[in-house]
This record gives sequence, structure tokens and C-alpha cells, in this order.
Amino acid sequence: MTFLLNNRYQVEKRIGSGGFGETFLARDINLPSQRYCIIKQLKPVVADLQLYQLIQERFNREAVTLEKIGNSNSNIPSLYAYFEENGQFYLVQEWVDGLTLTEKVQKEGVLKNEVAQGILIQCLSVLDVVHAQGIIHRDIKPDNIILRESDGQPVLIDFGAVKETMNTTISPDNYQASSIVIGTQGFMPSEQFAGRPVFSSDLYALALTVIYLLTGKLPKDLGTDQVHGSISWQQYAPESNLQLFPILDKAIQPHSRDRFLSAKEMINALKNNNPMKTEMATQVIQYPVATVVGEKSVAEKSPSKLDNWQKYLVLGTIIGSFTLVGLVAVAFILRQPMANVIESPSPREKGEGLSSDGDQSSPAPSLETLPRTNSELTQPERTAQAEIAAKPGRPPAQKVISEYYELINRGDFQSAWTMLPLELRGNRQVHPNGYNSFAEWVQKISPVNVNNLQTIQESPQYSVVDISYSCYLNNKPLFMKLRYQLKWDSSQSQWMIQSVKKI
Repeated sequence: MTFLLNNRYQVEKRIGSGGFGETFLARDINLPSQRYCIIKQLKPVVADLQLYQLIQERFNREAVTLEKIGNSNSNIPSLYAYFEENGQFYLVQEWVDGLTLTEKVQKEGVLKNEVAQGILIQCLSVLDVVHAQGIIHRDIKPDNIILRESDGQPVLIDFGAVKETMNTTISPDNYQASSIVIGTQGFMPSEQFAGRPVFSSDLYALALTVIYLLTGKLPKDLGTDQVHGSISWQQYAPESNLQLFPILDKAIQPHSRDRFLSAKEMINALKNNNPMKTEMATQVIQYPVATVVGEKSVAEKSPSKLDNWQKYLVLGTIIGSFTLVGLVAVAFILRQPMANVIESPSPREKGEGLSSDGDQSSPAPSLETLPRTNSELTQPERTAQAEIAAKPGRPPAQKVISEYYELINRGDFQSAWTMLPLELRGNRQVHPNGYNSFAEWVQKISPVNVNNLQTIQESPQYSVVDISYSCYLNNKPLFMKLRYQLKWDSSQSQWMIQSVKKI
């Protein structure tokens, strides 16, 4: 097949087709070299003349973005041109001579650990540049990474933004929407499948791509841990790697908050050969709390023959140490810009909520019936609950609240949004325009000074965490105290935010 596009590009063969259009290999006959190029013909999903102008505007905007990121990194194809012809949209991109990762595994078999790790680090470096511009690829998979023949470098192709443009629709209330999720089943985490991708969604897909390089198996061929919901894959790898494998496991955790938060963080973990030694932009602080069992302190539980004055000295030292560490932790938090996003921060009468513009609206969502407080429990109950809270592998519930605000502090509003329960996300009186109003709201508040973050109750199923803070809203001082209720999700082995109210 041969034909001419835009009176310039001589199409030589079709190399791919799908729901969004077709891909051709062509020559640019207007250049002396008649260099090869890739032409993507993009077809709008809905043939609606009223949408044509809207799609045209978005297509032009996304083409500018593709040109920008192509110029920012040699591991992303350059955009040579874009045009419209006969109602169709076309992108002209750099042709990359090489094998996709799928073709390489099919040709050579699974890769050695060090080779796969090298590809992973190179791809993460590309994603670090892409994510820094606020762009999420959304369709990372073995077919969309080409190992360039000239230098062996991986090249990331086929970004999902233009596909979404072609899928633009208009809802009855004139809201721009997309009815088809962009991505490939198996390589998409749950938040992306729900239409809310975050930066760690790309890391999830990239980790599964590397697992394919190590095992030769696609996600659909891998097992699932029926207790935690995580993907089981290491048994299929011919080699074991105590440094690389835990990092890949962390990147493919079901919930985004349990993964690496950025490509840079994952790169640091790989370079340090230890997933725990990561240079995070902002650390999540775990506040130490002196554990009390019954009427005796932890220090008094140990079999010791100390005199009473020695016991009091030891206990005082422990409490003093915890207090000092807590002050240091709070001092660190005070240096970080944070924001409240659940309830409109207003020093008005308790129970009042605000809209995203700061106007008075409906009452804040109320908590469900809370567990009894520590003072209401009997001594055996307090002892049992302290033992439950101290179980290995169960993080403190207040770590979730701390992480929630840390995500907002880093500007990762999408990840913070996914931590909210559906009842809060879907409450139009709290978030009238969903994620848009949520992201707008958190940017209106000045950096938040955390005065206290404390777990006031923790049981096998529920935990209650109080947070108090001060900030400025529209140049007016604001003091707030919120109470979060969290529920333990045994299937994911983590605390989940359930509800929140002002106190």
C-alpha cells in the first residue's frame, strides 16, 4: 500500500491499528534524506460535528505537549508535525529503529536481572522528566518501550493524552468527559481503571513491564495473593534478587499510597540497593507515643529488680526521650507547607461546612458511632487493645493521616483524593465539582502548621485520630481540629479513612 498524506508523507506500510486509529511507516519526500517517520492517524470515538471544534482545540494543545516532552528527552520520540486532513487528525513522529520489549523477550527469552534493572532505571529517568511536567503516560507496557538499535537505550512511545482527546464526549450538563479508560488491562492499577491515574500509576505499569522481562509472563498470567490482593510473581523468575525484587513488589502494591511516590524515589532505592534507603522529598513522620498497658508503663513490664527511685528515673527518661523525639518531628512538620482539604477550614460554629470557594454550605459529614475511648475501657480491654496495636506489620493509623497531608504538601492531589472514602468524594456538598474543586480548594490555603496529631483510640477494627492545626485562608488566621475515623482493611493490610468531622 502506498499513498500520500498532506502532499508530503509517502506511506509505505501499515504497522498497527486499534480503536483510536492506525499507525503507518512513511517517508518525508520533502526532505533530501527522505527520512522515515511514524504517522499516527487518530479518529474521534464519537462522530459528532458539534464536538469537532472541541476535539480540534484539544488535539492542538496535546500536540504542543508532545513536542515539548519530545524535545526534553532523547528517550521520547520527537514530534515532527501534526495536521488535519479529511476530518482526520495526524501526528508525524520520529521513527525509532529497534525492538519493543515484547519482541526482545520473544526473540531472546527472559532477561538477566542486571539487564532488566538497567532498563528500569533508564525508563524511570525518562518518567522523572515527564512527571516533572505534570504528565502521566498512562499506557506503559512492553509494546510501548522500544530498545533503540543505535545505542540500546529504551524509548518510551504512545502517550495516552492524545487518545483521551480522541475520546472526548459531552455529558448532558455540558461537562467534558471521557467514556473509555486510557490504558491496557493488566498493566493498569485500580485508581487508573477508575479514571483517576496518578504518577505512581506509571511506576506500577513499569514495574509489571520489568516483571515481564524477568519472567516472560504478562500480568494476566501471574497469581494473586488472596489475603493481601498483591501480585505473586517471584516464583516465575529464574533468578532471585534480594535487592531488586522487593523494590518491584513495592511498586505494584494495590493501593497507590503503599508504592513509591515518585520516579526519583524509586531510582534512589535502586541505586542504594535497599528499598528502605530512599531519599524522599518529604518524609512521612511516625509520631512516637509511649505505650501504656493497664496501669503500668512499658518500662515497668520488664523483669527488673530496680528500686522505686530507679524505676521512676527510667520511666522519666523514657517519657522525656519520647517527648524530645515528638518535638523534633513536629518541628519538621512545621517547616513543610501542608493543607487541609476534607472540610472547609472555618472558625465558625462546629458542624458548618464550606464550599470550595469558602461560602457557607451544608453541615460537615458526621462520624459513625465511634468506639469507646480509652477512659471508658476496662483494664483487660486496654491491655488487649495495646497488644493488638503493637502487632508486627500493622502501622499506626495516624501514619495514614500524616501521609494524606504529605501528599497534598507535594502537590499530589490525585493520590490524596483517592485516599478519601467514596462517600466524601461523591458528596457534592463537600466537593461540588469533584476532583477539580478538591484540587482548587487545597491550593487556596496557606501552609498549615500542625500543632498536634494523636491517635486517641485504636481497636482491632477502628482507629480514631485527632489533628489540630493553624493556617491562613484569604489572609485570615484559621484554627482547626479534625477527628478522623479509620477502619482496618484486612484484605489490603492497611488503615482506610472512613469519615471525618470537626471537633
